[in-house]
Amino acid sequence: MTTPVTYLASLGNDAVTAIAGYVWLTRQRLDVGQVILVQDTPDDAGWDAVRDRLGRYLHHQGARLHLLPSRPTGELMSALAPLVQGQLIANVTGGNKMNMLRVLHAAASLGASLTFLIDSHGGATRILGADSGQTIDTPGSFLPPDLLLNLYADLGEQHVLQPGDLTPAQRGCHEQFYVGSGQLVQFGGDRFSYVLRGTVPHILLLRSPHTHRNLQTGIRKAASTFTRLGGQLAQGYLAPHRDVSQQDHYVRLAAGQGLRVLEGPVRDAAAPAPTPAPALPVLGHLPRTLAVLLGAQPMPALSDFDPALYDRVLLLAGEHRGVQAAARRLVTLLDARCPSHDVRVLAVSNHDASTVRAAVNHAAQHTDALTLNLTGGTKNMALAATFAAPPDATLTYSSGPRVLDLRSERFLPRAPLALTPGELLAVQGVRLRDGSSPAPTFHPDLFEAAWRLVRQKGNHNIHEFHQLWNVAFPGQPFKPLDSKHDFTRVIGKAREYLVFWSARQHLGPEWAVIHEPTLEQLTFNPVTGQDEGVYPPVLKTPDLLLVRDQILYVAEVKPSFEQAFDGQHQEQHDTYQFGQTLGRFTVSLIIVTELPAGTDFDASVRERQGYKFQLYVHNVRAAEARARGLRVFPDDLRGP
Repeated sequence: MTTPVTYLASLGNDAVTAIAGYVWLTRQRLDVGQVILVQDTPDDAGWDAVRDRLGRYLHHQGARLHLLPSRPTGELMSALAPLVQGQLIANVTGGNKMNMLRVLHAAASLGASLTFLIDSHGGATRILGADSGQTIDTPGSFLPPDLLLNLYADLGEQHVLQPGDLTPAQRGCHEQFYVGSGQLVQFGGDRFSYVLRGTVPHILLLRSPHTHRNLQTGIRKAASTFTRLGGQLAQGYLAPHRDVSQQDHYVRLAAGQGLRVLEGPVRDAAAPAPTPAPALPVLGHLPRTLAVLLGAQPMPALSDFDPALYDRVLLLAGEHRGVQAAARRLVTLLDARCPSHDVRVLAVSNHDASTVRAAVNHAAQHTDALTLNLTGGTKNMALAATFAAPPDATLTYSSGPRVLDLRSERFLPRAPLALTPGELLAVQGVRLRDGSSPAPTFHPDLFEAAWRLVRQKGNHNIHEFHQLWNVAFPGQPFKPLDSKHDFTRVIGKAREYLVFWSARQHLGPEWAVIHEPTLEQLTFNPVTGQDEGVYPPVLKTPDLLLVRDQILYVAEVKPSFEQAFDGQHQEQHDTYQFGQTLGRFTVSLIIVTELPAGTDFDASVRERQGYKFQLYVHNVRAAEARARGLRVFPDDLRGP
């Protein structure tokens, strides 16, 4: 008779990692009776449906599902203890690192016999020991496609396609790029098609978003659907671009969303081959060291770097090109601003946990006090660093601009570097062009005219603002008002002028307010060792850029929420995409100057399409707006 097993798993923004761990355990002939998922996922209708299906599946398999919200480790242990029956095995793959580490520590305290994570970097799935980072198993195909289809049925109408169902274009793509057996499944009518197969599973988007009016938005929508379906254990593919001249740009946009463009047949990849351990630099002994697991976003390192608290900064950087570029930009900035500090890059491998452990040990041996920031890098790297850290090391995690002590789960005081907007953008690979629009001078009569026009769009108010603008700014005149389009442009300019000067007048001196900046995305050229503009250039000109305490706010000003999300305007989509590129230290804003007509606005469309904006109203009745649950700009402006 087998011993009953309690399966504990951290759950993030997809259920695939949790269900994959369960399936793997059952393939080991273990009697899994209790399944406990500790979740940090949002409570929305789509995820309620996924959790319901997951519960029904586990019940059908003879297991009982318990769902617990993520909570501090001590509270989590108290909630878990009565539920654990028999042997405890934990899966720490899903969720953010904070949730992962909470489950890790709770499992260790409750005597887990095995704690593992599932890794699919490099295209091959491996079961890794959380403490060692070493491979426990390399399972074959064990995720049934019909299970995933059942979990994500809410993505839209779906059916398994037979070869005869394929269009000639789909059949050609399928035959050219897909090798192996599996089900070809179509979601949401004929918009996209996917191949699900094997362990990873690979997901092949047979239709690429070439015909989408905005290619960047089309790729982002494809990636959003892919993430919901495949999660972190899958690799999404797009068909090649039909226009060869656009291929490089297309590949870069896809890579930015975690997708690959097909260049040959899709095959199961072998586990990444071991690489020689990187050489560690010679270090002298310094009292206080900050070691940072670095990802492609440099800001977590800067939020934890208080010049008064450290003598040395060590950047543990993996092989990824974006991580290497972030490390180089950080070294350039810190060498210029803090020349007395020792700033080094320690090379580690994303696929070899032993290199991370060696780097952490090396750092600890050459300092009296070590702080280890675990925000960047992969979860496997974070686990390796956690187990290698000495008991007296401070383990931290950057939650936006704040720094959390992972042991005490308290926020730590930090006085990070004060950066100019140009420095803040440059360290993230963005150039603030000199040709950005100059800030318009404040003219009280023009400001009042803008206020009247935005409140009441009559012809008299339009002509009044038009005339006052041309007098105030003869170098930037409006052309004569000959069409409805000209009227719309004047109203839009009045709206932007009003919001800009309201921000300048009401926000404190710690805020930088920049009018219509032209921002150019840069990429690191390893040949020249310099950041260079990508081609075609990725430019973004938001209506407003606000900067405070290392946080960037990119804003679009619209007349209403309905117009902001009617699908016809691409500016706000591009603003969101730009904010996503810069990461969690950037906030995307939509500022509107009209209250929604109904009792509330259609937030379901905004959430369903994945736009994560902060929404504000301006130039409206503040009390009424707040009573309806809306924020008022700039009074209620908040950080991430």
